[in-house]
Amino acid sequence: MANSSSPLGKIWDFIVDYCGRHKHPVNAVLHIFGVPMVFYGIYQWFVGGVALGWALFIGGYVLQWLGHTAQGNEVGEVILIKKIWKKIVGPKETEPLAEIDLKKHEIER
Repeated sequence: MANSSSPLGKIWDFIVDYCGRHKHPVNAVLHIFGVPMVFYGIYQWFVGGVALGWALFIGGYVLQWLGHTAQGNEVGEVILIKKIWKKIVGPKETEPLAEIDLKKHEIER
């Protein structure tokens, strides 16, 4: 396995984490549709289809959220925001958020 401090190792870690958070078949299928919808929605913003872009963007994220709900885990952006918040505020101030367990989203090696 690659060293996780190298660029290849970080990519590998991302792939392993992504696969672990998308094992449920419903989650996988909803992502197959939701992710391209989000990207096509962003494309639509740039070519003038703002209303269609927003509809695709929001609809794609809703599909991904439903997939993660079916699997019982959080959407990746929520995990990222919680990690950033923990780094900014520190563990002492995050005690009210103790129910948030960031470790459960990490894959054991």
